[in-house]
Amino acid sequence: PDFEIEVRFVMLRSRLQLIALLLICLFWTGIADLHADAPVEFKWALLMDTPTGLSAVDFSSTPEIAKGATLQLYLKPEPSTYLYLFLLDSSNVFTPIFPGSQNYYAHQDPGKEIRIPAGENRFTIVPPPGQEKFYLLASPKRLVKLEKLIDDYLYQPDSINTQAELFKEVRLIRRAHSKFKQFTETGMPVSGTRREIRGQGATRGSGDRETFVATHVSAVGFYSRILRVNHE
Repeated sequence: PDFEIEVRFVMLRSRLQLIALLLICLFWTGIADLHADAPVEFKWALLMDTPTGLSAVDFSSTPEIAKGATLQLYLKPEPSTYLYLFLLDSSNVFTPIFPGSQNYYAHQDPGKEIRIPAGENRFTIVPPPGQEKFYLLASPKRLVKLEKLIDDYLYQPDSINTQAELFKEVRLIRRAHSKFKQFTETGMPVSGTRREIRGQGATRGSGDRETFVATHVSAVGFYSRILRVNHE
């Protein structure tokens, strides 16, 4: 009798463990489905200084940018969208562009307008010639493992292993979300007040209005794109 009681107890415990496992699986499946249907929405533009003001680079085909051109990135996510941006430059160096500080999303809510570099600063196109690839990811939830790798890179930016792990994770994320192809991209005018900016022959006074056309992205579940730029 004692043996039979023990066997029944073991069987009951196994069933309870199986039920608990099924409930956990259902819970996480529900979470995954929730994110799969969650909206992803933001605006972006790669801006270039011209004599008449900032102008968005046209990505209808791979753009060609001259050496010495000055550029700034514009990002404006909706509060429910988390953005991640990386650069694989013409020297084959992989670098996180945004977030650019450790534990960024632990201290900052998404939804703010972002300029990279900030304010009146600019990127300048310099040799070697070749192709720059911007990896742009957008998610309705935080990509925690990716953020940890970004933090590791920012702590040790010269580590080849850290760069390799970060690049590997970005490719894995893109592959894992390759089924998310439901999105639209439309041009949307953006206006604002600019400070004095000098570059590419442009000099404009403080308080002028800037207007450019950003790309407005509306997607479901996830969004990813590689923005390729050829330069001298």
